[in-house]
Amino acid sequence: MKIKTQAIENGFQIVAEVPKKVTWDSQLMEEIIKTIPEVHRRDYIKTTYSIDEHKYAYFLSEYQQLFKPACTITPGKVRFKISIPEEE
Repeated sequence: MKIKTQAIENGFQIVAEVPKKVTWDSQLMEEIIKTIPEVHRRDYIKTTYSIDEHKYAYFLSEYQQLFKPACTITPGKVRFKISIPEEE
């Protein structure tokens, strides 16, 4: 699902689309996962690790260097479309 907003400004139609981003409560999920037999966990659950960027900034430099190769930074997907609206 995407959030789509449109407006007409100075004769131009502007459309902005932002895709939804799903997040999960990690602590709650960890408790729920423990209830699934271990043999089935790998079939249904993908485990990922992340570090809060603010906390990473305060790591000791030796820890930052250890984790640096595992970090990839990419921009989000915001789309803008500007066009002249069709006359009716």
